[in-house]
Amino acid sequence: MNRRKININSVPKKMSVRYQNKDLYLPDELKKELDHYWANLIKSGKKFTRGNVYAIKDIVMNSEKLNIHLEKTDYAHYLYSREFPLSEENVCKEIHSAAMIKTSDEKMFFGEMSPNTAHPNRLQFVGGGIDLSDIKGGLVDFKHSLVREAKEEVGLDLLDETITETIFPKYIKTGGLYHVIAIIYEVKLKIDSQKFEELYNDFIDLLKEAGEEPEFVNLHSVSVNLESINDFFNNEKRAMVDYIEPVFREEVDNK
Repeated sequence: MNRRKININSVPKKMSVRYQNKDLYLPDELKKELDHYWANLIKSGKKFTRGNVYAIKDIVMNSEKLNIHLEKTDYAHYLYSREFPLSEENVCKEIHSAAMIKTSDEKMFFGEMSPNTAHPNRLQFVGGGIDLSDIKGGLVDFKHSLVREAKEEVGLDLLDETITETIFPKYIKTGGLYHVIAIIYEVKLKIDSQKFEELYNDFIDLLKEAGEEPEFVNLHSVSVNLESINDFFNNEKRAMVDYIEPVFREEVDNK
């Protein structure tokens, strides 16, 4: 995979992502470095959890199929890989699901990460990494992952047929700086942007009442047309995941 060029392609017809309960091999010296790195993070006041991350061990991909074998590492390895150079065999190659959430008035939504997260104020689509609950019979269910993340991040129940019109995997993102692969779903809602924002604000109020921190500090949207996209991305200064702009432009090109 090219570490710099970002590729946005259609999801292959056949996709199989497997995990067989095996730890990713890392050299002992790197393990010690990760322990030291994590201890310093916590000492600095970060309130992160060193949970499991399911990283890519092997991948075979072409226009017809995607076969990936995952092994287990952790969040320290994931973060370290984004700060320090590692060899190809030792870097944490992560895969996750993401949602292009489109409202009925043709606006596409994404969030701005809260200050207490690992990527404060970064713009990104709803979605996230694989959880053990997303793995069924050794196979990763990315739709299950996406539904879970949407509920956690924006309070949206994607399985509610009064809200969601369609949900399906549309793009796969490869390349970029951090070896990340994203399975990007198109989520079409039956509700307009105003109603979605109302539901989101109600969700935030419930979190605050429960004393919980939201994952997104703000929700943003851009109309899916060339003028709006150019205006937003030519003027936006905040950090963002590397595939947001390419996905928006791909959507405009395909209209």
